[in-house]
Amino acid sequence: MSHQLTLPNSMAFGTLPMPDITRFAVLLVVIAIGWCFLANKNPSKFPLITTINAQTADNNRPPGLLELLQEGYRLFKNDIFRLQAPHGEQIVLPARLLNELKSLPENKISLVQSLSDQFLGPYTFVGTHDATMMASIKEDLARNMVGVIATLSDETVHAFSTGIPQCQDWTPVKVQPTMLRMIALLSGRVFVGPELNRNEDFLKCIIGYTIDSFMAANKIRPYHPIYRPFIKSFVAEYGAVQRQLATMTAMVRPLVEKRMRKEESNGRATMIDWNMKNSPASKQQSLEYQAQQQLQVSFAAIHTTAKLMTNICFDLAARPEYLQPLRDELQNVLTSDGVLTKNNLVKLKKMDSFMTESQRHSPPGIMTFNRRMTSSVTLSDGTHLPAGTYVAAASSQIAMDPEFWEDPEKFDGFRFQRMREQPGSENKYQFVSTGADMLLFGYGTHACPGRFFASNEIKIIFAHLLMNFDIALPDGEGRPKPVTYDVAFKPDPNQEVLFKRRI
Repeated sequence: MSHQLTLPNSMAFGTLPMPDITRFAVLLVVIAIGWCFLANKNPSKFPLITTINAQTADNNRPPGLLELLQEGYRLFKNDIFRLQAPHGEQIVLPARLLNELKSLPENKISLVQSLSDQFLGPYTFVGTHDATMMASIKEDLARNMVGVIATLSDETVHAFSTGIPQCQDWTPVKVQPTMLRMIALLSGRVFVGPELNRNEDFLKCIIGYTIDSFMAANKIRPYHPIYRPFIKSFVAEYGAVQRQLATMTAMVRPLVEKRMRKEESNGRATMIDWNMKNSPASKQQSLEYQAQQQLQVSFAAIHTTAKLMTNICFDLAARPEYLQPLRDELQNVLTSDGVLTKNNLVKLKKMDSFMTESQRHSPPGIMTFNRRMTSSVTLSDGTHLPAGTYVAAASSQIAMDPEFWEDPEKFDGFRFQRMREQPGSENKYQFVSTGADMLLFGYGTHACPGRFFASNEIKIIFAHLLMNFDIALPDGEGRPKPVTYDVAFKPDPNQEVLFKRRI
């Protein structure tokens, strides 16, 4: 005989038949256990890392965010832990959970919202971009890559001739500012074309905007949101960002108006053309909107690429034994007229490996896969991520984890070339590859769409450097160490490397 558990309003628990009381008790226990399980998976229950191992601590200062991340990863690398980041509490996810989040749509998890919150988008414009820039990068820039590579190659000659001294003998060069200007010239040639990319005011604008946005956000953020609209006027970098928008608006005016008149261009299409095509109809002819798009793409493209190219120079100067093998490979794949093409850039597997290893050792930031949950999501292990939660992955620690990499502390410039020689791995482990173990460009739907452009840009500069210069560290100096600032790694802007022209 089966029993149905029914509770009429008139029935007290004491009158229930014994089997029904037992079933009801079991149900309550199951609910309680489930509630406890979910409660334990609530983000606030995960450990918050505030101190580090006493043996590695510096008693003269509190631990920095990188040190806290290292400690959290050491203790909980396969689980979730929390950090107090500058923009709020950050949930650090283990690599095993990333596959569940990597393909979720914007209404579930958002890179743009995370950027806007981290850099105070309403004050700096960072993260306020819409689908326009993404369409231009993912579709138009990718589709026009053959012509883009030719454009970059042409501009590289000018960038080296104006940025590197004659160097007939060993000559010290401050690498970071040199590479920053070089990347700005090359990127600007693709973004706005030869009419504007060498303009000094344009270069100052696209270089300065990222720095001033970062500093403005850091200075405004400590104040409660209700006070920020008033405080911003007293922050010099906020004023600089507004002036940069005004400057860019004025500079793009003739380019936008020329396209509005449908005048034929003498050169290749640029990001201006693509952005105008991809803009909402109501904003297509808005000068301020088009200027914001230029600032946004510059924010994404210039400083991170310049940091990597600087670190490549540091690694190459510290390990001159790589120079000749890299040159031999380059000479083998060059066309008869010495021109780099899309097809032969792909063949530079040693170069690609060296770039990847350099970035593994010197990533742009301490965490990637930075997202904000735009809807509540419960993962397969019961972890509940409420809307508004900030999540990230400890990419800098995964990049140096012996579980993923053999002898990870060693710099092995051709590590990834050898890995690609393994059957089935020919198309893996490239500079542009992403995965739960290769997170430096993010992962999934919102992985950096500009990484293919950056890869080609770096290879073109790298190739010109190899063929035209020898490079070395000053006598007695080791490979320069990076500077850590909040969530970012930065190469020392004052560090010099010796250059000597080969021909």
